[in-house]
Amino acid sequence: MVFIGLVIRVILIMLFETLSARYLGPEKYGTYSFLFTVIVIISTLPTLGLLQSTRRFIALFYDQKSHDKVKGVVRFSNYWTFIIGSIFAALAYLAVSISNGAIDTETTSLFILLLLIIPFYAHRKLAISVFSGFKNTSYKVILEDITEPTLRILSISIVMLVGGTLANLVYVTTIAYIVIGIISLTLVRRSLNTAVKKDTETTMPWKVFFGFSATMAVTEGIELALTWLDILMLGLLSTDHQVGLFRATTQPAMLASVILTSFAFIYMPLATELFGRKEFANWSKLNNLISLWSMTLAFPISAVCIAYPEVVIDILFGDKFAGAENTLRILSLAYIFHSACGFTGLNLIIGDKTTTQMKGKVISLLLHIILNLIFIPNYGALGAAFSVLLSLLFSNLYNLYWTNKYFSIHPFEKTYFSLLILNISISVCLYLFLALFHLAGYIELLIMGVMHLPLFALISLKTGIVKKEQFVVIIEWVNSARKSK
Repeated sequence: MVFIGLVIRVILIMLFETLSARYLGPEKYGTYSFLFTVIVIISTLPTLGLLQSTRRFIALFYDQKSHDKVKGVVRFSNYWTFIIGSIFAALAYLAVSISNGAIDTETTSLFILLLLIIPFYAHRKLAISVFSGFKNTSYKVILEDITEPTLRILSISIVMLVGGTLANLVYVTTIAYIVIGIISLTLVRRSLNTAVKKDTETTMPWKVFFGFSATMAVTEGIELALTWLDILMLGLLSTDHQVGLFRATTQPAMLASVILTSFAFIYMPLATELFGRKEFANWSKLNNLISLWSMTLAFPISAVCIAYPEVVIDILFGDKFAGAENTLRILSLAYIFHSACGFTGLNLIIGDKTTTQMKGKVISLLLHIILNLIFIPNYGALGAAFSVLLSLLFSNLYNLYWTNKYFSIHPFEKTYFSLLILNISISVCLYLFLALFHLAGYIELLIMGVMHLPLFALISLKTGIVKKEQFVVIIEWVNSARKSK
């Protein structure tokens, strides 16, 4: 269900980004991306320390049959997110009001309107953590994979239909996210009532929850900064046009890491239970399995983006975004590396080594800022892409070192390297073979994208690198999660 939801979400999000970029053009699309990025950052502030903590402790306490504590964690997180989100929205409004025209009038009015969605967007983020803790895949898919992207597509479709402007898109987006927030509140309540009886007492484990959350607040804050730092610094150090180019190329490049993220929904509660029971061998097995398949499933996506970036950009965004080919190549390389490493930082969180992870995040953030200051003024979106690549290299290698040191967990076994070499070989051979026929770029892209995984499955099975059972083992893990639920 998570994988099906992932496929739906990827298609719908790409459709929204494509329609928005084509309709608005690089500059207006860059303005919209910049404003929405600021809103996402403010909306995430109320959830700092809660997202990982909520799903970790729900899974932990639910496995221990401590339903009163489960209820306490869910209720507290619910109230906290919405109330603090409203406070942050009010503070942002006051900050804009006293800025004395530092931002132009039109942009200011659009930003003020978007402030309304902050508490609702914050709760939507929390809701996914609650569903993950309960292993409630259906609600996650309904909210994050279907409802949210569908409403965003509906928003841009309405604007295009009436020949609207950027301001019209902001109005409709605001309404859409208020609706999403209301749906998230409803689904969280239903999820809790399904898992825990209504007459169960409510106990909030303040000490253990906040002891863990305090460190996670810093870590998640840095993660937030790393996620959106490039767009913010591009907006400040470069132009809206460069913001638009970077934002557009990020969409197809990040598809590789989306596959890893989809596995995280199930991986987090399962791995937490294994850690709680001290079943480290099974935890290592699960980690290696997910890393292997994340790399394999993501590889064709990155391969076509690296081999045919100009075709990808032209198909998705049009000739107005020409010139961003190398940006897409570098970002694709960065995210396939990230996806191939598996859950590096998440493993440290599961193993209660949050301080170690936090230190790595601090260093990554400082490194990323320095790299952006060096590269963005001279190279714009391309410079930001270099910063992403180098920052992800450092972050994943740092986390891999400490995960291996603490728990002897890493994905790099003989089978993993054999499959990595096989994936690279298939992509290179397909590219060289297709180049002989001088086909249209989109046909070459389609053939490579479609043929990669079947060839991988055939060769890996025939050579014995992968056993037949390993192709269905993911389904077994999902079934075990459903049974434990």
